[in-house]
Amino acid sequence: MSIKLRIFATPDPMYSVSRNSITLVFAFILVGCGATVGQVSTSATMLDSAPDDRPSVDVSEVSVYSSFESVECEYSRVAFVESTPRLGARNEKDVINSGKEKAAEIGANGLVIEEMDTSANNPQSSFVAIFESKSC
Repeated sequence: MSIKLRIFATPDPMYSVSRNSITLVFAFILVGCGATVGQVSTSATMLDSAPDDRPSVDVSEVSVYSSFESVECEYSRVAFVESTPRLGARNEKDVINSGKEKAAEIGANGLVIEEMDTSANNPQSSFVAIFESKSC
């Protein structure tokens, strides 16, 4: 502890560290950590049966279903979607929103939840992105 006090108290510029520079370093560390809080890493694996050039859709058009039985219209499976929450994203809303964004990006208008795990131990959630015929 006396070494820490000497660093701030010593007049030798070679060993002198200002409190402002330490504060600045901690600020950069906190900003860097804050940038990843709330993020969810989501990937999609396209299925062979999925059309090649499906245009993306608006996220608001993506419906979320708890099971395949709850899908009312005819549908085709487009992709498997997996989401892994990062530091601060431990709630289902963040994970589902990330899944919806990925589904919209690949042109799916539905997302069926297969597994939802946002626990602290190996959080992983999986979905199936579908294209649902909305004319039923």
